[in-house]
Amino acid sequence: HPSHSVMLTNFRKPNDMLKKIVGPMLLIIALLLIVLPLYLYIVRFSEYGLSYDSTDFGVFGDYVGGVVGTIVAIYGAVYIYKTYRQQEILSTIQQFENNFFQLLNQQRDIIKTLNGKIGKRSYSGYGFIKAIHEELKVPMDDPEIMTLSGNNLRYKINDFYTDLFNEHTSQLGHYLRHLYHILKYIDISYIEEKKKKEYADILQAQMTTDELYLLALNGVSEF
Repeated sequence: HPSHSVMLTNFRKPNDMLKKIVGPMLLIIALLLIVLPLYLYIVRFSEYGLSYDSTDFGVFGDYVGGVVGTIVAIYGAVYIYKTYRQQEILSTIQQFENNFFQLLNQQRDIIKTLNGKIGKRSYSGYGFIKAIHEELKVPMDDPEIMTLSGNNLRYKINDFYTDLFNEHTSQLGHYLRHLYHILKYIDISYIEEKKKKEYADILQAQMTTDELYLLALNGVSEF
């Protein structure tokens, strides 16, 4: 899915930049931790000159091996952990996106199954949603409703929306419940808040004006 690829790419960009910065910094720190003990060792024992005793070299080797080996082991453990966490995050995002775009496809399929009689005509699919929109616009265009505000406006909208919704509960109920399920799935997912808004924007971008109009009035009503 094109949007799927774009979202994964956008997610990787900041992480790739972070890796480019953190990686060299960790390497520099590791080198400093290796060089510093050697420098201190040389400064501390340089007055004794270079030893020709193999035992002294053995002690020096143990010192270097203990210090360097420990640092390298710690660095390796940190790197492995960071790599594991990165893969885990990417795997979580990919799994989320797979489910998210499947839900979007299911929502489109649900719209195709919508059908009902409004007035004297029968409608189906997107035509049904458009007919619902036109039906709702009649009371919304009433000059009287323009004079209302606050709860009075909400009660008025709820009255005529409830009548229409009850008339087509089997169709609108299924559509709106699934739409709510998608939004809830985004909200409870383990992704950044900024990313959640981006996914919600993708959902909104795929909705027609008629759908958005219906959703707006549904949000104002008691449903």
